Amino acid sequence: MMNGRYHVSLACLGGHFIDNRIDENPEKKTRFCPTCGERTICKCQNCHAFIRGEYESFGFNPNYWGEEEASVPYYCHECGKQYPWTTRCKEALKKMADGLPHLRRKEKTELKQSIDDIIDNPTEAQLAAVTLNRLTAKAQKRGIELRELVITVVGGILGEAAKRVMFP
Repeated sequence: MMNGRYHVSLACLGGHFIDNRIDENPEKKTRFCPTCGERTICKCQNCHAFIRGEYESFGFNPNYWGEEEASVPYYCHECGKQYPWTTRCKEALKKMADGLPHLRRKEKTELKQSIDDIIDNPTEAQLAAVTLNRLTAKAQKRGIELRELVITVVGGILGEAAKRVMFP
């Protein structure tokens, strides 16, 4: 059994990563994001658990292969709620779906539901990806590149493995 601890991350409400060891680097703590000006947080706004940053292992760690690229998590490890940047990302995708001129209202609703299912409901994600692929293909025929954006966002939230399964 390895011993270790998670440090505390600092990110802005827009999802820009600022530091993953803010507990040890208080000089890097800022109230506002230097990238976009949004307010920064280091705790879940729902349960107030610290946002997990870098994991520091005490002793030998045979699974450590070098530093990982630092990024913000999308869900709180303690309560499971989405962080604000996850919700904003999802809402932005749904707003884009609403703006697709060549989809009927029912198709837009279906597309927005598939975005919700992919991000919020892992058991429905693969079926939702089929719907999303079908509807974004229809929009893409009209020159609208929503599918690539959705795939990029989904890959960030759910991980590359999930992205490859849902969007082969």
